[in-house]
Amino acid sequence: MKAARLGRTPAHDKGASHAIQFPRAIRKSASAMLSAAAQLLLLIRAALPL
Repeated sequence: MKAARLGRTPAHDKGASHAIQFPRAIRKSASAMLSAAAQLLLLIRAALPL
């Protein structure tokens, strides 16, 4: 309670920064995977005569 009233404790700050970093890394890898999948799909569609 006291820590909340005084502001963030160093431990809380550390946790907050980790919480911010983690989803960002996941989002980056997810977007990279999506773009790679899209490129593969385009390559396959270009290779196959439709």
